[in-house]
Amino acid sequence: MSRTVKSKARTTKVEPLGKDKYGKQWLVRIDDTGVNGIAFFYIFPAETSRKDIRALHGYIMEARVQKLDDGLVCMGDISHEVTADMRRPPNSLHIFLNDNNHTDSDCDKATNWENRGIGELLIKRLEKWTEQSGCCTIYGLLSPYDNIEKLKHFYQKCGWQIEIFSEERKREEGQDFYIGKVTRCSVSSH
Repeated sequence: MSRTVKSKARTTKVEPLGKDKYGKQWLVRIDDTGVNGIAFFYIFPAETSRKDIRALHGYIMEARVQKLDDGLVCMGDISHEVTADMRRPPNSLHIFLNDNNHTDSDCDKATNWENRGIGELLIKRLEKWTEQSGCCTIYGLLSPYDNIEKLKHFYQKCGWQIEIFSEERKREEGQDFYIGKVTRCSVSSH
Protein backbone atom coordinates (compact mmCIF):
# COMPACT_ATOMS: atom_id res chain seq x y z
CA MET A 1 0.00 0.00 0.00
CA SER A 2 1.36 3.44 -0.92
CA ARG A 3 1.82 6.11 1.71
CA THR A 4 2.28 9.77 1.07
CA VAL A 5 5.42 11.82 1.54
CA LYS A 6 5.58 15.30 3.07
CA SER A 7 6.60 17.94 0.57
CA LYS A 8 8.18 21.37 0.59
CA ALA A 9 6.50 24.72 1.26
CA ARG A 10 3.47 25.78 -0.82
CA THR A 11 4.39 27.23 -4.21
CA THR A 12 2.41 28.59 -7.15
CA LYS A 13 3.77 29.26 -10.60
CA VAL A 14 2.30 30.11 -13.98
CA GLU A 15 4.03 29.06 -17.18
CA PRO A 16 3.24 28.62 -20.87
CA LEU A 17 1.64 25.26 -21.63
CA GLY A 18 1.78 25.48 -25.42
CA LYS A 19 -0.46 25.97 -28.42
CA ASP A 20 -3.47 23.85 -29.29
CA LYS A 21 -4.16 22.45 -32.78
CA TYR A 22 -5.67 25.79 -33.83
CA GLY A 23 -2.72 27.88 -32.68
CA LYS A 24 -4.34 29.20 -29.51
CA GLN A 25 -1.82 29.68 -26.69
CA TRP A 26 -2.56 28.21 -23.21
CA LEU A 27 -1.07 28.69 -19.75
CA VAL A 28 -0.82 26.33 -16.79
CA ARG A 29 -0.95 27.38 -13.15
CA ILE A 30 0.73 24.81 -10.92
CA ASP A 31 -0.12 24.90 -7.22
CA ASP A 32 2.15 22.67 -5.16
CA THR A 33 0.31 22.57 -1.84
CA GLY A 34 3.37 21.59 0.17
CA VAL A 35 1.25 18.93 1.90
CA ASN A 36 1.56 15.21 1.20
CA GLY A 37 2.99 15.73 -2.29
CA ILE A 38 -0.28 17.12 -3.70
CA ALA A 39 -0.29 19.55 -6.62
CA PHE A 40 -3.04 21.06 -8.76
CA PHE A 41 -2.77 22.08 -12.42
CA TYR A 42 -5.16 24.65 -13.91
CA ILE A 43 -5.34 25.43 -17.64
CA PHE A 44 -6.10 28.99 -18.80
CA PRO A 45 -6.19 30.76 -22.15
CA ALA A 46 -3.03 32.86 -22.50
CA GLU A 47 -4.97 36.14 -22.50
CA THR A 48 -6.39 35.52 -19.00
CA SER A 49 -5.42 38.34 -16.64
CA ARG A 50 -2.98 37.60 -13.81
CA LYS A 51 -5.70 38.70 -11.38
CA ASP A 52 -8.11 36.07 -12.73
CA ILE A 53 -5.39 33.43 -12.70
CA ARG A 54 -4.62 34.23 -9.04
CA ALA A 55 -8.34 33.98 -8.21
CA LEU A 56 -8.76 30.82 -10.35
CA HIS A 57 -11.37 32.51 -12.56
CA GLY A 58 -11.67 31.27 -16.12
CA TYR A 59 -9.73 28.02 -16.08
CA ILE A 60 -11.08 25.34 -18.40
CA MET A 61 -9.35 22.23 -17.08
CA GLU A 62 -8.01 21.09 -13.73
CA ALA A 63 -5.94 18.10 -12.67
CA ARG A 64 -4.80 16.87 -9.25
CA VAL A 65 -1.71 14.73 -8.68
CA GLN A 66 -0.11 13.26 -5.59
CA LYS A 67 3.46 12.05 -5.19
CA LEU A 68 3.56 8.78 -3.26
CA ASP A 69 6.53 7.39 -1.34
CA ASP A 70 7.06 4.43 -3.65
CA GLY A 71 8.13 6.55 -6.63
CA LEU A 72 4.63 6.78 -8.09
CA VAL A 73 2.45 9.75 -8.89
CA CYS A 74 -1.29 9.21 -8.61
CA MET A 75 -3.35 11.36 -10.96
CA GLY A 76 -6.82 12.33 -9.81
CA ASP A 77 -9.62 13.26 -12.16
CA ILE A 78 -8.95 15.69 -14.97
CA SER A 79 -12.03 17.85 -14.83
CA HIS A 80 -13.44 20.92 -16.50
CA GLU A 81 -16.34 23.29 -16.17
CA VAL A 82 -18.79 22.60 -18.98
CA THR A 83 -22.20 23.54 -20.21
CA ALA A 84 -25.09 21.09 -20.49
CA ASP A 85 -23.85 19.91 -23.89
CA MET A 86 -20.58 18.75 -22.24
CA ARG A 87 -18.45 20.25 -24.98
CA ARG A 88 -17.42 23.69 -23.79
CA PRO A 89 -16.93 25.63 -20.60
CA PRO A 90 -19.71 28.08 -19.74
CA ASN A 91 -19.20 31.71 -20.80
CA SER A 92 -16.24 30.68 -22.91
CA LEU A 93 -16.94 32.06 -26.36
CA HIS A 94 -14.21 34.69 -25.98
CA ILE A 95 -11.72 31.94 -25.10
CA PHE A 96 -12.11 30.10 -28.36
CA LEU A 97 -12.76 32.95 -30.80
CA ASN A 98 -10.14 35.58 -31.50
CA ASP A 99 -12.66 38.43 -31.66
CA ASN A 100 -16.14 39.33 -30.54
CA ASN A 101 -17.63 39.46 -34.06
CA HIS A 102 -19.20 36.02 -34.37
CA THR A 103 -22.34 34.25 -35.51
CA ASP A 104 -24.25 31.38 -33.92
CA SER A 105 -22.60 28.93 -36.31
CA ASP A 106 -19.18 30.28 -35.27
CA CYS A 107 -20.14 29.51 -31.69
CA ASP A 108 -21.00 25.90 -32.51
CA LYS A 109 -17.81 25.33 -34.51
CA ALA A 110 -15.23 27.26 -32.57
CA THR A 111 -16.10 26.80 -28.91
CA ASN A 112 -15.90 23.04 -28.69
CA TRP A 113 -12.92 22.55 -26.36
CA GLU A 114 -12.55 18.88 -27.24
CA ASN A 115 -10.20 17.64 -29.95
CA ARG A 116 -8.07 20.79 -29.75
CA GLY A 117 -5.07 19.07 -28.13
CA ILE A 118 -5.44 20.85 -24.77
CA GLY A 119 -5.71 17.55 -22.88
CA GLU A 120 -2.56 16.28 -24.58
CA LEU A 121 -0.70 19.44 -23.55
CA LEU A 122 -1.85 18.90 -19.97
CA ILE A 123 -0.85 15.21 -19.96
CA LYS A 124 2.64 16.08 -21.27
CA ARG A 125 3.02 18.67 -18.49
CA LEU A 126 1.88 16.14 -15.86
CA GLU A 127 4.48 13.69 -17.18
CA LYS A 128 7.17 16.38 -16.95
CA TRP A 129 6.13 17.22 -13.37
CA THR A 130 6.31 13.52 -12.49
CA GLU A 131 9.91 13.33 -13.74
CA GLN A 132 10.86 16.60 -12.03
CA SER A 133 9.46 15.17 -8.80
CA GLY A 134 11.90 12.27 -9.00
CA CYS A 135 9.22 9.73 -9.89
CA CYS A 136 9.16 7.38 -12.84
CA THR A 137 5.49 6.38 -13.10
CA ILE A 138 2.20 8.26 -13.17
CA TYR A 139 -1.15 6.50 -13.06
CA GLY A 140 -4.85 7.18 -12.76
CA LEU A 141 -7.87 5.01 -12.02
CA LEU A 142 -10.92 4.63 -14.26
CA SER A 143 -14.39 4.77 -12.78
CA PRO A 144 -17.57 3.20 -14.14
CA TYR A 145 -18.74 6.75 -14.96
CA ASP A 146 -15.87 7.38 -17.38
CA ASN A 147 -16.31 7.09 -21.14
CA ILE A 148 -13.91 4.16 -21.40
CA GLU A 149 -13.72 3.96 -25.20
CA LYS A 150 -12.97 7.66 -25.49
CA LEU A 151 -10.36 7.48 -22.73
CA LYS A 152 -8.74 4.41 -24.29
CA HIS A 153 -8.26 6.33 -27.53
CA PHE A 154 -6.95 9.44 -25.76
CA TYR A 155 -4.48 7.72 -23.44
CA GLN A 156 -3.19 5.32 -26.10
CA LYS A 157 -2.59 8.33 -28.36
CA CYS A 158 -0.57 9.88 -25.51
CA GLY A 159 1.49 6.67 -25.12
CA TRP A 160 -0.10 5.41 -21.89
CA GLN A 161 -1.02 1.81 -21.07
CA ILE A 162 -4.63 0.99 -20.25
CA GLU A 163 -5.74 -1.91 -18.11
CA ILE A 164 -9.37 -2.84 -17.55
CA PHE A 165 -9.64 -4.84 -14.35
CA SER A 166 -11.06 -8.35 -14.49
CA GLU A 167 -13.53 -9.30 -11.77
CA GLU A 168 -10.81 -11.50 -10.24
CA ARG A 169 -8.31 -8.60 -10.19
CA LYS A 170 -10.89 -6.31 -8.55
CA ARG A 171 -11.36 -8.89 -5.78
CA GLU A 172 -7.59 -9.38 -5.34
CA GLU A 173 -7.04 -5.65 -4.98
CA GLY A 174 -10.11 -5.10 -2.82
CA GLN A 175 -11.35 -2.79 -5.53
CA ASP A 176 -15.09 -2.55 -5.79
CA PHE A 177 -15.46 0.82 -7.53
CA TYR A 178 -12.67 1.46 -10.04
CA ILE A 179 -12.80 -0.58 -13.21
CA GLY A 180 -9.38 0.07 -14.69
CA LYS A 181 -6.14 1.97 -14.67
CA VAL A 182 -4.10 4.16 -17.03
CA THR A 183 -0.31 4.20 -16.56
CA ARG A 184 2.66 5.97 -18.04
CA CYS A 185 6.18 4.91 -17.15
CA SER A 186 8.66 7.70 -17.75
CA VAL A 187 11.74 7.21 -19.88
CA SER A 188 14.05 8.65 -17.26
CA SER A 189 14.76 6.67 -14.13
CA HIS A 190 15.58 8.64 -10.98
